[in-house]
Amino acid sequence: MPNPGRIAVIAVASTAVVAAIAAGALVSCSSSDDEDTSNGTVTSADSRNHADPRAATGLVIGLDDDVATHVVAGTANKFQARCEDAADDERVEITTEDGWKVQLTHGSQTLTAENEKLGFPAATFTTAESAIANSRARNPDGFPLGITWDRPNTGEVEVKLKEEIPSSWSAARRNTELLVFLHVACP
Repeated sequence: MPNPGRIAVIAVASTAVVAAIAAGALVSCSSSDDEDTSNGTVTSADSRNHADPRAATGLVIGLDDDVATHVVAGTANKFQARCEDAADDERVEITTEDGWKVQLTHGSQTLTAENEKLGFPAATFTTAESAIANSRARNPDGFPLGITWDRPNTGEVEVKLKEEIPSSWSAARRNTELLVFLHVACP
């Protein structure tokens, strides 16, 4: 004769196993966002003839206010890039260990930059068309100022931006500019 207490324990255990399997299935189904996300390779931007010594390295994110903690420059291992391909809306996010985060959307001349660690909330920056045209005229074979997509290859982006920071970045001195000079290759 079956023991009613044992049947109840088996029923509860079976329900827990079914719930765990269902939860695992939900997790694996919900991770489809990661399928279109991959690591990009960060290298130096083409910075020939650039007067700013930080930008001349071709690899910088930060401010030109001479505060060492406000800028990351130098070698590619200080930067990470994530490339997300969602249909025709490719997005690239570049981050540094020091808290900088820069977001780009394919085809746009506007980027969003922030550094919560330093008290700089998300702000948008756009290089003026006139600055891009003047830069292109001075260096017709190189990359102009601004954001250049799919050159030299599809999935690549060259960023050469030096723009005045917004007033919301009050932790920085006045008349300070954001520098973003780098190149990202997405697979």
